[in-house]
Formats: sequence, C-alpha cells, structure tokens
Amino acid sequence: MADDFYLDEGAYDGIMDDLKTVGTAYGDGFRKLTAVLDQYDGAWGGDDIGKAFAEKYIEEGHVNDHVNNYGQGEEGLVESAKNGKESAKTLAELDYENAKDLDSKTTAEKE
Repeated sequence: MADDFYLDEGAYDGIMDDLKTVGTAYGDGFRKLTAVLDQYDGAWGGDDIGKAFAEKYIEEGHVNDHVNNYGQGEEGLVESAKNGKESAKTLAELDYENAKDLDSKTTAEKE
C-alpha cells in the first residue's frame, strides 16, 4: 500500500480532455459509417440470393443491433471524461478540506 497518494489535477484534466476528444472523434467516425451503411442498405438486391443474404446477415446476424450498440460508444467516452473530471474535482476538494481540518487540529494541539 502506498504511503502517499498524489493526483496531478492538471495532467488528469488533460487526460480527461483527450478522452472526450477521442469520444467525439469516435462519434464522428460512427456517423460516417452509418451514412455509408444507410447508403448501401438493400444493395444486395431483392432476388432469392439477396433475400437470403439479408436474412442471414442483417436479421440473424443482428447487424442493426451491433451498429446501435457501437453508436453508444461516443456517449460512454464523453460521459466518462465528464465524470472523471467531476470525481477529480471532488477528490481535490475533499483533500483540501481534510488537510485544513488536520492542520487546525495540529495547531490546536501545539497551543
């Protein structure tokens, strides 16, 4: 177990900003992907082979379910960054208040 714990708030905030940027970029890429998927939806045709492909690939393969699940990635990453920043702020405030409390007790004991 560590004797000391230190959180570099500035560096941590930077990491959370990077995580938010990654989440936003992920969302941009996902929107481009879905636009292409939508553009080519049904491109396999309505003949027997096309229908069989659609049944196996789209319906039984749960492609739309997977695409919808992937779409939640942006929100998850951006929210994680936001929550991480809030947690670090709370930790810093708590640390400050505890240090102030300990300092006042130490000062009172010396008097």
